[in-house]
Amino acid sequence: MGVIPGDTEGVPLVILVLAGTSDAGEIINELATRGLVVLASSLTAYGTQLARAAGAGQVLTGPLDAVGMEEVLARYPVRLLVDATHPFATGASAAAHAAALRKGVPYLRWERPPVNPTCPGIYRPAGWEESARMAFSLGRVVFLTVGTRHLAPFAAEAAREPGRRLVVRILPVAESLAFCHQCGLLPSQIVAMQGPFSRELNRALFSFYRAEVVVTKESGPQGGVAAKIAAAQDLHLPVVIVERPASLPGPATGRIEEIVAKALEVNKAENWGDYPGPRQP
Repeated sequence: MGVIPGDTEGVPLVILVLAGTSDAGEIINELATRGLVVLASSLTAYGTQLARAAGAGQVLTGPLDAVGMEEVLARYPVRLLVDATHPFATGASAAAHAAALRKGVPYLRWERPPVNPTCPGIYRPAGWEESARMAFSLGRVVFLTVGTRHLAPFAAEAAREPGRRLVVRILPVAESLAFCHQCGLLPSQIVAMQGPFSRELNRALFSFYRAEVVVTKESGPQGGVAAKIAAAQDLHLPVVIVERPASLPGPATGRIEEIVAKALEVNKAENWGDYPGPRQP
């Protein structure tokens, strides 16, 4: 759809998608192909590029707290807020749900189905600090595949004893590389690559870096967890899976078609009174 103008007088009602996962692009594309106007929000410039490529009419870049979210809902004629942030982005989801409630905008959260492996060698600690301690208790070379947001406790744990080594796989973007350097990592410890990663590629990387432990987070099938576990099993490596946070507030679905159906429902309403909230300016 076309770019949403700053002056929203007379523009179609929009669907706001908070993008923070690879699934967000698919959701945006499905909505846009149905003729719906999509306004997206992304934390990073890279996410903004993906949202635009998926079909978003406009993308807001940068973090949004509850106040910022309310300002967006007040400025734009949003009919439905779709929360497609990452399962671990609890603060963003809580802020979005709270803002939607206060502004009377329907809210629907995208929830990836969980991965429940039953194979041996799987460890599920609670919290990031405990995960870091457990990982280095299982081996001296830890291959971390959780991004940079929770890198610090693993870097600190690696520094506690000589001989420990941390290898991190991150997105090849400047912000991620800069944070790795801030945490004291050397270039030889950084694997800057864009996924998805197959079982074979994971296995090759784990083997090349002589990993003794693999750490991932429970981000669902779309997060590549199954491929990581399979590759680690091939090499007889233990896998530490950081559990996703407890259930978040608000209605949720793991089916994109349900999001599309809800968006079409609210978009076809005869008047905004059917869905309490801000009207078009």
